Amino acid sequence: SQIADAYNALSETYLKTSQVDSALFFIQQAIVANCPGFSDLSLSANPKSELALNRYILLHSLILKASFLTKSHLKNEDLIIKKLAFENFQLAEELLEHLMRSFKSKDDLLQISDAAKALYANRIDLENTIEGKFKFFESARDIVLRLNVSDKIAKINAGIPDELLNMEDSLKSKLQQLKSQLGNKDHISKGLLNELFLTRKSLDELVNEFEQDYT
Repeated sequence: SQIADAYNALSETYLKTSQVDSALFFIQQAIVANCPGFSDLSLSANPKSELALNRYILLHSLILKASFLTKSHLKNEDLIIKKLAFENFQLAEELLEHLMRSFKSKDDLLQISDAAKALYANRIDLENTIEGKFKFFESARDIVLRLNVSDKIAKINAGIPDELLNMEDSLKSKLQQLKSQLGNKDHISKGLLNELFLTRKSLDELVNEFEQDYT
């Protein structure tokens, strides 16, 4: 898994110099190095997650691979590459969901949280319309918040005051109501968007407080 980690880092180095093809080559090497019994170096191939020596490193590799494919698609407008990007994002999401159900420590949770943020920050680039980007952004943020919500952190560390937990519940409830209004409207008003933004901002700040003070 250390070799796979090194290949991941190398692929990111190549991407920084806009060498997307080289980045993709080394990210596939990372996947192979982390999965004994899997040796296919073609970009269309991926192993079953059960083969991975380290599933967290595999998740990182899949996210990088999907994001590199996305950059390649945006540069060349290749629909086959776009399809591969979607498939890799989907595999990454499936592995992410599995890890969310089985994490065992605070370090695991933090790795999952970082991976989720990276996944959805890159995944949104495949959406073609403003409406699609906005709705995907909200859906993605919900999943990220599921990873950071106070009840999971509290189970690991404990000590969060009830008044802060109640504040979180109130903000989450308000956010859900606003999103429900958003989904029922053909035209999205600036007022509704602004209220949604401010509520989301307050919730993000509260979650950040939980992470800084209780982890």
